[in-house]
Amino acid sequence: MLRLIFVSMVLEGVWGATVPPPTPTLSLRRQLDPANLDTLNRQVRKALLAKVTSELESSKTFMANLQPQLTVCQTKVNDSLGHCLQCVDNACQEKFKQCQSLTFNMHSPGGMSVSSNSINGQSQVTVCALTGSQFTRTCSTIMNPEGFMVNSISQIGNDLRINLGRVYGDLGNTVVGNFVGGLTNVANNVVRNMTNAEKAQLQQTMSHLSQSLSTMGHHIGQSVQQSMGQMHQQLSNFGSSMAQWGQNFGQQLSQSLSHMFDGTLLGKRRRRAAQECTFLFGDLYQNCASLTSQCSSCPSNRQDTMEAVCGKDLVDKVQAVEKSMDEMSQIYEEVINAKNIITMVEFDNTVIDPTMASYGNVKIIANIRGVPTVFPMSSVLKLHDLAASGTPIAQQVWKEWAVRMTTP
Repeated sequence: MLRLIFVSMVLEGVWGATVPPPTPTLSLRRQLDPANLDTLNRQVRKALLAKVTSELESSKTFMANLQPQLTVCQTKVNDSLGHCLQCVDNACQEKFKQCQSLTFNMHSPGGMSVSSNSINGQSQVTVCALTGSQFTRTCSTIMNPEGFMVNSISQIGNDLRINLGRVYGDLGNTVVGNFVGGLTNVANNVVRNMTNAEKAQLQQTMSHLSQSLSTMGHHIGQSVQQSMGQMHQQLSNFGSSMAQWGQNFGQQLSQSLSHMFDGTLLGKRRRRAAQECTFLFGDLYQNCASLTSQCSSCPSNRQDTMEAVCGKDLVDKVQAVEKSMDEMSQIYEEVINAKNIITMVEFDNTVIDPTMASYGNVKIIANIRGVPTVFPMSSVLKLHDLAASGTPIAQQVWKEWAVRMTTP
């Protein structure tokens, strides 16, 4: 009996030494919790906002370096299409005079508005309107690179002003202040070659943005305040304001339009007027450009003008800048409008560095152009320093965004 008890005790000891008691199974993968995901999204958006000004500065510098080639291209385009431009403009002016001589009743076509440009004594068509839709935008950038930058800066400033309260509260006064300072510096660097109209446009944008910041009653930092002050000093000599620069086409033509449209003649005269004068509505530049069929001086291969006279290399470079600015614009819209660019973060549940709570094999799901996009994180995820993790993720989001811009 004692022997049986002894054997039983030995067996129990061996079993206890070789087979540990069962333990809960640890999951190999883990998702970032909502609170940390929200914090990470904020850090990603801050990094993306900083990159917007960097890209804007890079585009400005790139276009400035292209200026000698752009100047040559501008001359060649004007030489190539100059006679065509003059003929089309004369045809447009003549049609307008014919319409002025008519008295009839006619309503603006549904959904279309009178153009914002007066035709009296002013050219209503540009060489870029004659190059074909494929190159119209690129031609405009080449012929007026300063205007291209002004429009970009103005769009960014106006969008920020509209969303200022929400962005300010979400990303903080320092981030917004630094962004405005960076935007101001870029604007300062493009101001020297602008037309008075472009200066007025930029003046309005920056003044409104500055006023919006002031009315919020927050401190945006001394350095940024100084930068804004310098901008106001430069803008003080910009000539007349937007309200004084250029009148609205509807106001300029109100008398002649009422004269034309309030007559009492009926029948053939009215039908003739309706047929000949509808070009006054909608896009007057494009409508006038459609009169090229009346001009023998207009080349039949106008759509090839840009690459033919300026070279494919220059056209490709300008289009690359436009694409970069399009990417920047889309990402900027997402930064100021959305809080959930990053929708999920999944990582191995194995701590690589306990001091920083770092985890590897990280999978990111980001909302890029409205589509969930999965990509691996190029570095480890640091839960104790999400600001450091936000920057590399922002760089990858930007890269993935560029890829999606080139695919359907």
